[in-house]
Amino acid sequence: MGRVSDHRILKGLGNGCNEEALRVARTIPDTWTPARLSTKAVAARQTIMFAFKLQ
Repeated sequence: MGRVSDHRILKGLGNGCNEEALRVARTIPDTWTPARLSTKAVAARQTIMFAFKLQ
């Protein structure tokens, strides 16, 4: 399985949302299918968007 490293915020909202997005992203299990070039697993980038409902 693939694993995630180097979590970062590309465009943040502030007010604690950035920290919460990172916290949630770090809890996602490492069950990713690795990117492959031919048969070799290679590093790849993945962007995940989070939506916040603020009250």
